[in-house]
Amino acid sequence: VASEGTSTFLDEADGASDVDSGDVGLQVFPWSAKDPFFLFTDSECLAMGGGSAFALYVEKDLLHGMSEPCSTFDSQRLSASQNFVVSDLECWVFDDPSEVD
Repeated sequence: VASEGTSTFLDEADGASDVDSGDVGLQVFPWSAKDPFFLFTDSECLAMGGGSAFALYVEKDLLHGMSEPCSTFDSQRLSASQNFVVSDLECWVFDDPSEVD
């Protein structure tokens, strides 16, 4: 959490958002156009952002993570401390139902 009562949200869109960040307490970090590093994953981690550092990095155990200021989104650290323990994880899947066999 960036500050008391304020959540953060990474948005790789062109800055447009359906969410009015003032109304829901979110701080949006759109793509800065400084680098193209949005998402990285391998057998060890899942990470968002890049360039200078990962905005969000979650280890393969889905329990441990870290966050640092990131040039991809011009974002500040997204957690109270650099390293953190994940307390809740929500995953979304977007697929095209027309591609279902």
